[in-house]
Amino acid sequence: KLNVKIISISLGEVVTELPLEELPLKQISEILVENGFELIDNSNAKTIEQIKKIRLSPLDLLPQQDLREKLVSRVLRGVPDGAGAAAKPYLRALRQELTSNSVEDVKVVVFGGGTGLSNIIGGDSRLASWVHKPFNGLKELFPKTRSIVCVTDSGGSTGELLKDVPLIAVGDMRHVLLSSIQLKRLQEKYSLNPIAANEVAVILAAIFNYRFSGPLAKEHSEFVEVTSAVNRLPGSLQHFIRNLLDSLFADTRLAPTLLRSHCLGNLLIAAAVYREIEGDITNEQLAYHQELSHIPIKTALTGLAERLGAGERAVMPCTSTPAQLQVRYTNGVAITGEHKLGDAQRGVPVDSVAIENCGYQRLYPELLEDILEADILILAPGSLYSSIIPVFKTPGIAEAVRQNKNAMKVLVSNLWVQSGETDLSLADPDRKFQVSDMIRAYEKNIPGGTTDLFDEVICLSLHDIPASILQNYAIEGKIPIYLDRDLLTK
Repeated sequence: KLNVKIISISLGEVVTELPLEELPLKQISEILVENGFELIDNSNAKTIEQIKKIRLSPLDLLPQQDLREKLVSRVLRGVPDGAGAAAKPYLRALRQELTSNSVEDVKVVVFGGGTGLSNIIGGDSRLASWVHKPFNGLKELFPKTRSIVCVTDSGGSTGELLKDVPLIAVGDMRHVLLSSIQLKRLQEKYSLNPIAANEVAVILAAIFNYRFSGPLAKEHSEFVEVTSAVNRLPGSLQHFIRNLLDSLFADTRLAPTLLRSHCLGNLLIAAAVYREIEGDITNEQLAYHQELSHIPIKTALTGLAERLGAGERAVMPCTSTPAQLQVRYTNGVAITGEHKLGDAQRGVPVDSVAIENCGYQRLYPELLEDILEADILILAPGSLYSSIIPVFKTPGIAEAVRQNKNAMKVLVSNLWVQSGETDLSLADPDRKFQVSDMIRAYEKNIPGGTTDLFDEVICLSLHDIPASILQNYAIEGKIPIYLDRDLLTK
C-alpha cells in the first residue's frame, strides 16, 4: 500500500500521515492545494534515501568525465570554489602532490614541425610577447626535452636557401632551437643572473629572426644595428656568433644566399654546417654525395644547441637527407612541395602524402637511442600532413617508438582547421576535420599505422581559450577542430 506524507512547504516538517485508501485521491489533492501542501510519493523518498547512502569522493563531484582529466584540471585550475568545505582540504592536498613531484630527470622526446612544436616546447620566438616569458613551456617542466624535427619545409627563407645550397630545410629547426633555450642552462654556462639570461634570450631571438631583403651587405644600416647587439652577449657566446657571421660572408659556397631575401638565423645555421665541411668540397659535390654533410649537420646543430643554452641534441632533424613532400588528392591530382598546400585550390580532400628524398634517407643512431630511452614521447600539434607524418615516414623512427613499451605516448591534437590540409574530411568531404579524422590520417599515412605510437590524445578545451582569441581567429576564418569524443571512446 502507498502512503502519503503531508509536508509543510514552509517549515519542511511532517504534519500527518494518512493511508491512501482512507480518502479519495481527488479529495486529498484538494486539501493539499487549499493548505499549500505538496504530495511526495514514498517511492521517490526511498530512492532519495538510497542515493543518500552512496558514498562519493570529492573527485566524483568534479565535472570532468575521466580521472586523468580531473587531475589535469586540478593542476591547471586549482580547487573549485563550490567543492564544499569537507572536500577542499583533500583536493588542495592532491594538487600539492601533483605539482610537487620532481620531473627534472624525466626524458621527453617530441616529434613535429616548426610552429606547433616550438609553441609547446617554449613558445614562438617570433612573437613580441615571447621576450617577456622566453623560458616557459614544456622545457621548464622537463629540462631533458629533445625535439626531432621535420625537414620537408619548402617555403619562405628555407625554400630560397634550398635553391642555392644542398642542405635539409633548416627553418623549422631555427624556430625550435630558440624555443628550446633554458634559463638554468644559460645561467650555468655563462654565469648569468635571471635578468641577464633573459636579455641573452631576447638578443638571440632578435638576431636569428632578423629578416632582410637581399642582397645583404655588412655595411647595411639595419644589419649593423641588429648584429651590434652581439656585443652585449657573454664573451664566449659573442665570439661564437661573430665567427658564424664571418663564415657566412667568407665562405664562397654561401655567397649566392646573400643575394636573396632571407631570415638571418637560417643562414647562420647553414654557416655552422659549412664550417664543419672541408672548404674544397663544392656544393655540386655535396649535392651528389649527401653523406658528406651527414656528420657536419649533427655537429653544427649540437654545437648551436649547447651554446644557445638548449642542451645537447636538443634539436635534431629526423634525417640529414633533403626531402620534399608530395601530396595526392582524392581526384588523383598530386602536388610536390609543402609550400603549395595552403594555396592549392583543389576542392577535394587530401588522400595521402609521400616523401621524395634526394637519395638514401640517413638517420642518426643517437635519435633512436633517445626514443628508446624516453619516458614520454609526444607527437606535437602542427600541420597534419607536413609536420608529424613526414617524421614518421623516416625509416626506423616509428619502429623505435613502438619498441619503447615503457614510455607514456601522447598525441597532442591540433586546435584549428588548417586551410589546404584539414578543411575537407576524407571520411565526409562536406565537413571539416574532427579529431577522429586526424587519427585516421595518421593511421593511413604512417607505415604500420598508429599501433603503439600513442596511447593518449590531448585536446585543448575551448573553455580554456579567452574569448578575445577565439574572436580573432574567427575573424581570420579559422574554425576549431571538433572533438568527437563519443566516436573516439567507443
